Amino acid sequence: MVGMRFPAPLLLLLGWCLGGMMAATTSSSAVPGAAATSSFGTSSPAEIGSSASSSASVSLADELAPVTNMDAGSFHVVVIIRDSTVNVVKDWGANGKGQLGLNDTKDRGDNNGDVGNLLPEVVLGTDLQAVHVTAGLRHTAAIMNDETVRGWGYNRKGQLGVGTLWDVGDEAEEMGDFMAVTELGDVTPVAISAGGWHTCVIVVGDLVKCWGYNQWGELGLEDKDDRGDDPDEMGDNLDFVDLGSNARVFSLALGDWHSCALLDGGDVKCFGKNYAGQLGYGDTENRGDDPGEMGDDLDTVNLNGKKATAIAAGEEHTCAILEDGDLICWGLGSSGQLGQGNAMNVGDGEGEDVSSLDPIDLGTGRTAIEVTAGGNHTCALLDNYDVKCWGENDYGELGQEDTQPRGLAPNQMGDNLEAISLPTGWTLHSLSAGYYHTCALGSEIGSVDSVVCWGANFNGQIGLGISETEHIGDEEGEMGENLQMANLGGEFVAEPGDEWYEQQWFYIACGCVGAVLLCCLFVLCRQAHGDSSGRGPVKTRAVAKPRTGETPANGRSPVPGYKKSPVPPGYKKSPLPGSEETPNGSAGSGPNSHATAPPATVPAAAAAVGAKTRTKASPPPNNAAKSGKPGKAGRSGGMIGPNPSSTPAAFGGEQA
Repeated sequence: MVGMRFPAPLLLLLGWCLGGMMAATTSSSAVPGAAATSSFGTSSPAEIGSSASSSASVSLADELAPVTNMDAGSFHVVVIIRDSTVNVVKDWGANGKGQLGLNDTKDRGDNNGDVGNLLPEVVLGTDLQAVHVTAGLRHTAAIMNDETVRGWGYNRKGQLGVGTLWDVGDEAEEMGDFMAVTELGDVTPVAISAGGWHTCVIVVGDLVKCWGYNQWGELGLEDKDDRGDDPDEMGDNLDFVDLGSNARVFSLALGDWHSCALLDGGDVKCFGKNYAGQLGYGDTENRGDDPGEMGDDLDTVNLNGKKATAIAAGEEHTCAILEDGDLICWGLGSSGQLGQGNAMNVGDGEGEDVSSLDPIDLGTGRTAIEVTAGGNHTCALLDNYDVKCWGENDYGELGQEDTQPRGLAPNQMGDNLEAISLPTGWTLHSLSAGYYHTCALGSEIGSVDSVVCWGANFNGQIGLGISETEHIGDEEGEMGENLQMANLGGEFVAEPGDEWYEQQWFYIACGCVGAVLLCCLFVLCRQAHGDSSGRGPVKTRAVAKPRTGETPANGRSPVPGYKKSPVPPGYKKSPLPGSEETPNGSAGSGPNSHATAPPATVPAAAAAVGAKTRTKASPPPNNAAKSGKPGKAGRSGGMIGPNPSSTPAAFGGEQA
């Protein structure tokens, strides 16, 4: 190449256009073998939901497909979008363990290139659609239209229930038809809930099955053995949770390490970890981890003679709406999340059971119709459809346009606690709290249901395509009319076909120009070497022939390429023993839970389970990577998981 002379700007233009061509070929997130993927395209700043447009929540309303189910995990959010006759699953936020189900570990929602129609849908398998979704700490699960359960994301405690420890959704060929079914036996699931490290379903007959992490008895099986991480632990081998004679479960609320069940008659029973009194029994004794603690031996929470109509579980606190609309919360109170005007725990000492609680002051004449519990904050939908939140507020999760906690002093509750300002005309239908963020499902009059979120945006969990350092609700001017809906797109096609190419015209055009310029560059190079310029012949370098009998240095026979055989549907990967995994950079909380109060007379049919938690605690240490399986808690004698004597440490967002 010595002696070549051609304009430097040509090189710059060529590089720019070739880059555009590469972007066009790599911007698709389609999954091989996918039954359906979302359409791809560019969007204007308003469509992306950026801060450039404060009225995005209004201008986008008629363009979006309706959201029918929404759940906030610790650092991610999952929704079902009804597009014509198809249920489409989309999720955004943290993805360090594949919990978004997109065959990678890239967060979504933290830049404007991965929201709207550029946010891929989750590929669930041929002819499969989700009818109910739930989000945990780092895993996601769904009930399908074929009455099966499937999950994706973190699985080192068996929380996906597939008999292995493989994470699902963080690499290629793990979603869609490759995804294994969570075997439940001869039952039909009707509602599902994800906790921090475990998952539970209500099945027809109002019975419950749980699997995953069980160090504290959160599975309610009277031992400390995890379930779902070994073959032959699921299906008919997985016992029902014994909640007492003739007990029928109406709804579930799962915290990080505890579980609560609202029974058909309005009684509440809780089991699992009880470090801060979150079980509500006036002590700190765990329940469900030893024989003789479940069934009729498990007490009901003393609600002072009242019945509950809805329950929710946070990291280490629990809430219940009572039949008269009163709201009470118990457990950890260090951030004001119990709404008692102090930082005291409730339920962890003698004489401190739930019956001693005063109802939370929600304002004059106000009652609660729905409650959701996040990491260390709580939100309620009131009877006048206002929303009030209290507790920790480091990142604006209370929606008060500041970072001051609420609920730590008596003068912070009641009429002094302002309702969250939502866009004018926007009616809220349900709430779901993550660890440091809160989401609401609602709509304008005559419009479809959509999602708005506020609070921390470390991993893009707000869903606006803005920087991960831009939290919402922690500064003035971010709520009310300026609160933007998460941009999920509104048009879905079977594959990225003609529409994709039309929307990607810029990249395609640049690619074509780049190809033309490449030809021009080739001609210039030839001229620079003199083969057609009259400067003489192009110099060549002689290469010696190999002697007879010698093999040329580059003369090795090529190794035939191999093709990876597709894994058949239902294939279960067996971990290889002996390798260690580096623990995740930071840990989060489990899912939060949210619950809607039904009528005073609780229906017998199982309702949607809304419990999840977020954790501020470090997750159980990862003792093995995909090539090795960690030891079983309670079986090998070694405890896997959080140190029961340590207090969870605060941290920012989830990191891969």
